[in-house]
Parts: sequence; C-alpha cells; structure tokens
Amino acid sequence: MTGHIPQIDVFGSYFPAWMVCIVVGIFLTVVVRQVLVALKIDAYLRPAGLVYLSLWVVFALTIQLVFYRG
Repeated sequence: MTGHIPQIDVFGSYFPAWMVCIVVGIFLTVVVRQVLVALKIDAYLRPAGLVYLSLWVVFALTIQLVFYRG
C-alpha cells in the first residue's frame, strides 16, 4: 500500500506535516496554560506535567486529523 506523506513548503524547504503539528500543538498548549494561569485554575491541575503533555498530544493529533487526513 502506497500512501501520500503530507509535506509543507516553508521557504522552499519541505517539512513533514507532523513537525508542523508538533509546533502548533506546543504553541496552543502554551496559550491554554496562560489562560488557565490568568483564570487561577492552574493551581488545581495536578500533576501539571501530565496535564500539559496530554493537552499537547490532543492538540497535535487533532490538527493532524483535521488538516492532513486525506
């Protein structure tokens, strides 16, 4: 079975789509963390490392599914 590997052209270089999903997932996780800190909910999220790691994975996989499923 041959498949199409999604690639993104960034300034003339091609990068795999999963790299973009990882970076965007990290960015969204940082934004959500800032919102949670501003709402003072951050203190109740324990263990924090596992919560933010899970958020990052959810964001990265959702972006992969939504934009690169074909």
